[in-house]
Amino acid sequence: MLEAVTCPWCKTEFEVDPRDGAFPIQCPGCPETPSFGALRHPDLDPKALDIGHNLSTAAAQNLANQSLAFVYNKGVKDHAGSGTLVKIGNRLLIATAEHTVPKSANRITLVTKIAPDRVERAPKILHVAKSEYHDVGLIEVETDTPRLIGMEPIGIDRIADLQSGRHYCKSWMIGYPGANQMRLASAPGVVGFRGNSLGCEPIDPIAWHRIQLGRDDEALDPEAHAMFYYNISEPLFIHSENPCRDEFAAKPHGMSGGGIWQCRQSAEGRNWYPHDLCLFAIISAWNVSQEHVKAIQVIHWLRLVADTYQDLREELIDAFPRLLELPTEDIK
Repeated sequence: MLEAVTCPWCKTEFEVDPRDGAFPIQCPGCPETPSFGALRHPDLDPKALDIGHNLSTAAAQNLANQSLAFVYNKGVKDHAGSGTLVKIGNRLLIATAEHTVPKSANRITLVTKIAPDRVERAPKILHVAKSEYHDVGLIEVETDTPRLIGMEPIGIDRIADLQSGRHYCKSWMIGYPGANQMRLASAPGVVGFRGNSLGCEPIDPIAWHRIQLGRDDEALDPEAHAMFYYNISEPLFIHSENPCRDEFAAKPHGMSGGGIWQCRQSAEGRNWYPHDLCLFAIISAWNVSQEHVKAIQVIHWLRLVADTYQDLREELIDAFPRLLELPTEDIK
């Protein structure tokens, strides 16, 4: 069934098939190719670009407080990973992807957000665990970690089981691409990480059939995955102060384990605050066509936590009843 939409740029009204929503859609009235979400919810305010830029800036500043980069080694080479700092009960955990977690805790180094000359010491890594079935992993760190690296953890009140997301509604993706590493002139030998935070829209599973998968990629599962359009040739946003300058997304290698955030419900008709954003998925892979990011629904990370720490199990099941519907994870 076709759906009536409106181009936010030229205001042309036309019809599209929601099953084509995995890619931007060419407007018949202008050269623009808006996302299906932008067509479904066009912001016709003449200040829409400025408003969108300010919202994204506020979201990025808030999410940066809870998002981190780390370096891990599974052999002879260091790799970058991303994650979210979460406090559950009296434990402090990093939510990340399974493939960023080595077997040994001593092969992980957290990247501090404190100036190098003010770093007291590296936080202790207490434990690691990862799922056999889903690309989710956890890193337990000492409770003094927020002070040592200059961060704030979220609680379970900022985690939401939105399954594959509120489709074609605004969400934010944040992580630390390896391509954005910076050598610090003030501290030779120290590497800094510049995060990427960008707006994105969860794609409705009815459109997933158009997403190209690799030969070895597992089939997409609406109960486990969330999908997002991510193409490094597409501009992230147009600067309102300089409309001719575009910013492009970095290759997301190193963003694995980073969080994807969304509000539980629409903010229409009420005030919106950055702390309304909740973690609902964890970045897992950039698919073979290099046009989509696959994420794992956060409920599967919570399943891993519940199976790893029996003292947290009751609290998590009370907050997330869907945990009872999931099979017990085999933990590596």
